[in-house]
Amino acid sequence: MQNTYFSFDSRLSRVLIVSLLLIAGAGELCDGSQLEAAPQQSYVETDPCYPDCEQSPWGPPQLVEITIPPYGKFWIKYRTRYACETYYDVYIDWFMVMDAAGQSATASLAMNLLLEIVTWHLLVQNPMQFPPFPDGSQQANCHPNWRVVKGQCWSRVDFGDPDCPIQYVACEEKDCCLERYEVCINPATNERVLTKTSAGTITVCTNYVQPQGGAACQPACGYPIATPEEPQL
Repeated sequence: MQNTYFSFDSRLSRVLIVSLLLIAGAGELCDGSQLEAAPQQSYVETDPCYPDCEQSPWGPPQLVEITIPPYGKFWIKYRTRYACETYYDVYIDWFMVMDAAGQSATASLAMNLLLEIVTWHLLVQNPMQFPPFPDGSQQANCHPNWRVVKGQCWSRVDFGDPDCPIQYVACEEKDCCLERYEVCINPATNERVLTKTSAGTITVCTNYVQPQGGAACQPACGYPIATPEEPQL
């Protein structure tokens, strides 16, 4: 599958809806080709949090397009760092559900399950280019120190226009959610196999502030540790 990658320089403050969206109107910004050309023009933006290793800065934001069956196309914004010269960290800023059928289907999912599904596909496809990589050997090739960082509580933001994607984004970030995975290359198939080795803590989100236009904040952390396969729906 061919993934599409974007990068852009983001200097927006925390929990800010880009003013162009409010001035020009969601219909113009979310109309097909315009949004494809500039997806960063209509989203809620947050700053990344640091669960530890504050001397290891997050890299610039990246945007990847991934198809997640049966929900269709997603845009996922993420950042990476090599934390404390030990951990391969990926921070998930936000994601958008682009297809109408997927927007409807994901609306009823628990937030931490939806985040786990997005995380699973992001890690398996590995646009971050974290090791291990398929090397053609007949031995299992594993790395135990992949970590996923995100806000503890997230909100579903509907821009109110059928041409707009639905965005999922962290609420005001009081705390980080940190979860750890072991990633191996199956020597028989050269595919990545994930094992979640630690799950974050489910947080009560009543004191978190949702972004403008967003639904009430919901726990995005703490989906249970499961077998190394895609989360079950």
